[in-house]
Amino acid sequence: MQDHINVKYARICSDHFRLSDYMDNMKNRLLGLNQKKILKPDTVPSVNLTLQDNEKDVSSRSERKRKRSSIQEAKIRLKCLSPKRACETPAMEPFTTPTTENIYSSCFETQKKMHYFWK
Repeated sequence: MQDHINVKYARICSDHFRLSDYMDNMKNRLLGLNQKKILKPDTVPSVNLTLQDNEKDVSSRSERKRKRSSIQEAKIRLKCLSPKRACETPAMEPFTTPTTENIYSSCFETQKKMHYFWK
């Protein structure tokens, strides 16, 4: 989810600009007065940008999601190996991957084999 930014009132701190991005007020500098930082008109923030960090966060998030999906698949398969338990499809409904149908069918087949085996 992206935050709404009101561009009219938005501000960026000086941490995102180089010293060369500011105009030089020679008068105040020579007199030893405080210099007001005024950005050059064509300046764009170029330091301490978080674009690379966001990409890492997104990729690590998708990696965690992929791992969680694999773990859920493994739990479903293990659950289906028990001859006393039936595969519970309602618990699996929110869990959808391209292999979900394969899991259901293999679960059912495994359950049938185990049922005949235990008789």
